[in-house]
Amino acid sequence: MENSDPGPIHTPRYLRTITAADDLARRMGHPHAGAEHLFLALLRDKNAIPTQILSTKIDLDDLDAEIVALMTSAGYLRSSSDDETDP
Repeated sequence: MENSDPGPIHTPRYLRTITAADDLARRMGHPHAGAEHLFLALLRDKNAIPTQILSTKIDLDDLDAEIVALMTSAGYLRSSSDDETDP
């Protein structure tokens, strides 16, 4: 018997977050979009539950700035190119 389960339905917020991660990678000049781009995109969605929880513990603008600084550093670009085969 064939499995006809199409999998989970992607919500509009999910699709916006994935698109935002791709856009971040593109704007940063990165040849890939990885988990860090996805995390940053999620962090910038003020209505996302993880973002709301984090905002009670840390300054989101500071975290955003630290992530961007790391992702635009020469060290990041070198180390991320080593992970191209890592799914």
